[in-house]
Amino acid sequence: MSKHKNKFNEVLDFFYIVSLLFVVSGALILGAIVAPVVFNSSLYLNEIFLTRFDNGLLMSEIFRRFSIVLNIVLLFVTLYHTYKYKQFLSSFSTIVFYVIFAISSLLFSFYFTEGVMSFIYKGELWINENIELFEAFHKASEIDFAIIMISALMLAINAYKKRFDTIN
Repeated sequence: MSKHKNKFNEVLDFFYIVSLLFVVSGALILGAIVAPVVFNSSLYLNEIFLTRFDNGLLMSEIFRRFSIVLNIVLLFVTLYHTYKYKQFLSSFSTIVFYVIFAISSLLFSFYFTEGVMSFIYKGELWINENIELFEAFHKASEIDFAIIMISALMLAINAYKKRFDTIN
């Protein structure tokens, strides 16, 4: 392999790992820091009281914007895997984790995020009348978000380990 192609692959691998770790860290920050602060906003805002529905509006918009970033990362990851697959550099586990990541990301962006937004458009009263449905849907979206985070982490770990396997 030429020196130029080697450098290209190193840079490509670096951006691939960084983009996956960006998704992992974004998911952790949203779940562990942003959501608890938003849903406990009364602890931080002295004179402003937000209802649970208002907090949900804020979180929905945050997740809608994160899904845009997730789609961009998914596009890059898909192009990366297409390139590596054509070079016969994809392991079975990498393909499995990629498929899980891709399906979960698409579900999050186009099913769960859009679904929660449609609940919100129906209004607070409708959500309160159908709270079991909303909570079940929300729980499923949390599970999907965790799957995205875990599969992205596994892809990053596989790529990082592969870098050391090809050096030796």
